[in-house]
Amino acid sequence: MSLIENIFTEDQIDSSLCAAIRESLIEVYPGDKETFQSQRSFNGNRPLYTIVVQDGDTVCAHAAVVDGRIVVGEKELRVAGLGYLLVLPQYRGNNLGRRIATLAMEEAARRNFDLGLLFTVGTVQELYKPLGWSLLEERDFYYPENSEKQLLTQEILRMQYPLNCAGIPDGDVYLQTKYW
Repeated sequence: MSLIENIFTEDQIDSSLCAAIRESLIEVYPGDKETFQSQRSFNGNRPLYTIVVQDGDTVCAHAAVVDGRIVVGEKELRVAGLGYLLVLPQYRGNNLGRRIATLAMEEAARRNFDLGLLFTVGTVQELYKPLGWSLLEERDFYYPENSEKQLLTQEILRMQYPLNCAGIPDGDVYLQTKYW
């Protein structure tokens, strides 16, 4: 098994790589099949860059990072929104998830983001905690929907990763796009 890892900007992803990424996304996130059959963005958030690990033509691991903005009080922060991290089942157990999450935040630091931010469910948070991610609890997050602000459900866990600032300041958090 010879794995190749790359960081791609959107303009570097050709149609065959895009199709391979979408195929892997559908395998790992079957509930989002309808979305990923035609695109890789979610809730209108197109990745700024994508981490891809390939075994030949197979995308065995992937993470997308969106260039997001949040507002807390009077402060606006630029956040590297980590989304759709995946490792195909047959490649699990080799720390690929940890590797691509780390690569994603190293690239975010190079691109001068304030923080990493991700949304997840269930026990997946245990993957991120040893890498320096922390839960954001007791916080209301809002996102725009039809010209109104909508409260992000509490079932969706929020995690942050410090880059150029130590963390999100106290107060309600207003996403400037829908969550990713």
